[in-house]
Amino acid sequence: RCDSLVCTKVMDENAAAVSIQNRKRAQQAREETAHRRSVLQQKRAAEEVQRQEHASAVLNAGARGYKQRRAKQIEKEEMDHAATKMQATFKGRKERLDPGAETNLRKQLSKDDPQVQASAYLEEHKIMELFEMLGQMLLNETPEEPRPFLVEQLERMNAVKDRTSPLNFFSEDDIETLFAMYDVGKRGLTREQCREALHALGLPKVYVPSSTPVNLEAFKALVPSAI
Repeated sequence: RCDSLVCTKVMDENAAAVSIQNRKRAQQAREETAHRRSVLQQKRAAEEVQRQEHASAVLNAGARGYKQRRAKQIEKEEMDHAATKMQATFKGRKERLDPGAETNLRKQLSKDDPQVQASAYLEEHKIMELFEMLGQMLLNETPEEPRPFLVEQLERMNAVKDRTSPLNFFSEDDIETLFAMYDVGKRGLTREQCREALHALGLPKVYVPSSTPVNLEAFKALVPSAI
């Protein structure tokens, strides 16, 4: 019986020793695996850093090359522009000094053209605007004797600074009537109403102050005295 107990004890000790050895070998295997994994990760990280540095160097080189090429292109364009400008200036001066140059001949022909002269005269003296205003006056007043009416209007317009001013259509009473038409509530005009009234007088560009309401005296002050 003692021999049996001894054998059992020895077997248990051997099993324990084998178990300890197995755990130790497993621990060593795990440590070796972790070490190899760490080395591999470090290697990959180093390769990634190297790859990024290479890509950055390539990009920087490309950017520097583009910048240099662009600077040369801009410099060339500026030189070409300056040369073209100098050539145009020289050519223009030469043509102006040469009476027989094509440009001067065209100008002279245009200047002598009766149609060009007539257009310049109409524009300089605002003849078309004058005709339009006189026609509008006839339509507004419908006088029985148009000719004396037109003579009277021309004499009246001759006394003002701007003979083509739209204010020649209106008297002070007309301005007051127009104000009353927009001032329905008898409280003065809003800024928008004031703009519309001035537009009706042919004065769309007159500045309207932001302070409202605009009373009759303030409205008259916005209308230049051209009557």
